[in-house]
Amino acid sequence: MKTGRKPRHGMSKHPIMRAWINMRWRCNPKSHCFHIYGGRGIQVCERWQIFENFCEDMLPTWGPGLYLDRIDAELNYELSNCRWATKRLSGQNRRAVQWIDTPEGRLTLPEAAQRSGIPLPTVRSRMRAGRAVQEALTNSRQHRRTALWIDTPEGRITLAEAAKRMGIPYTTVLMRIVRWDCTPSEALTHRLNSRSKYT
Repeated sequence: MKTGRKPRHGMSKHPIMRAWINMRWRCNPKSHCFHIYGGRGIQVCERWQIFENFCEDMLPTWGPGLYLDRIDAELNYELSNCRWATKRLSGQNRRAVQWIDTPEGRLTLPEAAQRSGIPLPTVRSRMRAGRAVQEALTNSRQHRRTALWIDTPEGRITLAEAAKRMGIPYTTVLMRIVRWDCTPSEALTHRLNSRSKYT
């Protein structure tokens, strides 16, 4: 007797099912991250619209702790462009990953921060404050005392001088940069946004 139910594949609770759902959701116009994937033209190939096909192609190489990763971040989700990768490797393959040249070779910013012994949030805060990458990765008192610079219509001046001209305490500007993840220019602006989260 037919029940009208679809055949069960027994994989509904397997991590590969979640990977398949997430893959298709990223390319759905209703997704909050559609602009990063489907909005850029990234699509799921026709074959992988069916879970059983995706499972047939990708299950043999899947392992615990691995994530679905596109080899070329500009190409579609399809067998020739996908693999299972660790979270770190997958993260390094994103378009937004920042690479820097170091004496130890080309590293991602998180890797360089880890090797320098400086917390990544500290490195990012220094860079947002106007420091060069190598300076932000240097843990020395000399660099801590280095003046921060900012370009203004009147020319290049120190951040401290710019704060003085704007009538904002220098410590307030630094707090905004570090605490609220804003640029030096934003930290110097009185009318930052309607919520005034920087004050």
